[in-house]
Amino acid sequence: MLGGAAIIFAGVALASADPLEAPLPDRNVRLLDLAEKPDAPIGEMRNPIVAKVPRDAQSVEFEEETALRLVRNRLPGFEPKLKFTDRIVLTAPQRIAKRSAGACFAARQMIPEGHFITDADVEARSCTDDAISENLGYDRDAQAAYATGQVPAHAYLGPVRPACSQRIAKDQKVQLTTGTGAVQITRTATTLQAGRQGKNVFVRTGDGTVFAVPFSHIIEDKNP
Repeated sequence: MLGGAAIIFAGVALASADPLEAPLPDRNVRLLDLAEKPDAPIGEMRNPIVAKVPRDAQSVEFEEETALRLVRNRLPGFEPKLKFTDRIVLTAPQRIAKRSAGACFAARQMIPEGHFITDADVEARSCTDDAISENLGYDRDAQAAYATGQVPAHAYLGPVRPACSQRIAKDQKVQLTTGTGAVQITRTATTLQAGRQGKNVFVRTGDGTVFAVPFSHIIEDKNP
């Protein structure tokens, strides 16, 4: 009888435990929102998206089993160490429902994943209660909004602030130009952070060397 009573008591205690609560920078749930940082890199995916906050919700709750399944499905062979026990509640930023007419925007054409939102990508639209595209995020390094997933043409973006075109995304293949006068040296590198005009950007070259270069020395590589 004592054993049975102990089992029931433990079950009640577990069910009443408060979930861990944490904020999200956007509406995407990424690996490091649920699990500890891996000891070693996992391929080229440093912090992949594993889920999204539902369009009609402000937060999403995961139990351990669900979180483990999401991570394993996204990264087969990786055994995650979760940041929580029992449950976690992740809350997306509050959306702004309305502003004055003309202060909001819609996508002029399809915006690809990872692209910074610029004036060329949007058209003015009156602010409404329509759902804002969930594939919007904010890059703190570049201080600009970007597409966390493909944004369809004419999707409502709300009061997003378009950036100037002088931006570059993280993990972007680029050409570096150095030298003076007629002697110019060009080599390929990959950006390690988002960057913008007037700032230095850390890059990694093909031989693994990491260093900072002025934004003006970077040319986006259009080749696949």
